[in-house]
Amino acid sequence: MRRIPPTTILCVVAVLNQACAGLVVTPAVDASAYEVLPALRDLMDAVTFHHGFDQESLLPDMAVGEWEPQKLGEPKLAAGLVGKALVAGTGSLLFKDTRNWTLTTRGALCLWVSPVEWNQEEAGNTNFVLSHSSAFYVERQGPLRKPDGAWARLESLLVGLQRGPKGSAYAGCAGWKPGEWHLIAVNWSWPQLALSVDGGAFNATELPGKPDPDLFGGLILGSNGGDPTLLDEFFCFNRPLSAAEVKALHQAMRPKAASEGE
Repeated sequence: MRRIPPTTILCVVAVLNQACAGLVVTPAVDASAYEVLPALRDLMDAVTFHHGFDQESLLPDMAVGEWEPQKLGEPKLAAGLVGKALVAGTGSLLFKDTRNWTLTTRGALCLWVSPVEWNQEEAGNTNFVLSHSSAFYVERQGPLRKPDGAWARLESLLVGLQRGPKGSAYAGCAGWKPGEWHLIAVNWSWPQLALSVDGGAFNATELPGKPDPDLFGGLILGSNGGDPTLLDEFFCFNRPLSAAEVKALHQAMRPKAASEGE
C-alpha cells in the first residue's frame, strides 16, 4: 500500500499512528474535541483510500493506487470538520486508479458533509461521490415544487446506480443546517446497497442484479455544480462496515455538543 505522509490528518488516526507505520501525523485540532474509541483500530487494515482535504496540493492522505488527482473545475477548500474540507459545487477531484476503491466487488465508504448554502425550496443535485462513468453516485437531491406549490421532488440523500441494474437507497436531510456535520456511510455487496446516516441503522436496497465490473471506473469527489456543501474525512474500505463500526466511527469523530462538556 502506498502511503503519502500528510501534513495533517484527523485526530482519530493520531491515536492509531503506532498501528499505521509510515504516516506522519499532525493533529489539526485538539484531540479533546473528539471521542476516540479503541474499536477504530480494527478499521485501519481495511482502508484503501483516505482524503482529509488538508493539503493545498489536493493529494490524498492514503491511497492503494495512484494518488495524483485530476482537477475538474476549480475545487476550493474551506474550514472543515478537521482542518480543511472540499467545497462540493466548486469543482471535483478525479482519481482514475480503480484500485483506490473496491466498487466492483464489495466494500464501503464514508464521509462527513456539512451544508453551506442549501436552497430548500428549489435546487438541483449536488454530487458528493461519483464513479468516473457516473453510474454510481452519492448525492444530495435538491427539492422541487410543482406550479401549484406541491412537492414534485423531496430533498434527500441518495446513493445508487443510474446505469446497469438501477436502484437507490435514500435518507432524509431536509432539516440539516449550515455548520452541522453529518456522517454518511455506504456499504455495497452486490446486488445489495445500503446507506447509514449519523451512525444509524443501514437502509438497504436490493438491486435487480449485479453490475458489470467494467461499469464504474475511477473515483470522483465533489462536483462542479449544485448547492455548496463541505466534504471532509473521506474513507474507502475493502469490506462492508458493520452497524456497530459505523456507530463507533460517528461517536469518535463527531464534534461534541457544548452540553457534553470537555
